[in-house]
Amino acid sequence: MKKTTASVMKSVSRQRAVAPPKVGQMPLLRTEIEILAADADNLKKIAGAAALFISQLDFAALPRDAVAPAAALAGLIDKMSDEGMAEALQLIKNTRRTNAYPDRRARH
Repeated sequence: MKKTTASVMKSVSRQRAVAPPKVGQMPLLRTEIEILAADADNLKKIAGAAALFISQLDFAALPRDAVAPAAALAGLIDKMSDEGMAEALQLIKNTRRTNAYPDRRARH
């Protein structure tokens, strides 16, 4: 018996169906989403800081062993969307404004 495309699609969609979360699972899911959102913000801040760092590097002055990792980082930064990079740079700019990264020279 040959299956039609429609019957195959129905079968696949039934297999992918996910049961709704149980009432007791909602707080756990909310917490997990909050953790993932915080991680995403931190990763964007890292990307913004890395972009600023790379933009200030003089590749000619880097030690030979540091050139490949710096180039790899620059390549990853270049792959970010313009919107994603703008958000990352804005997040790092806001973080610097709130003095979350104090000047380490002040300690010495």
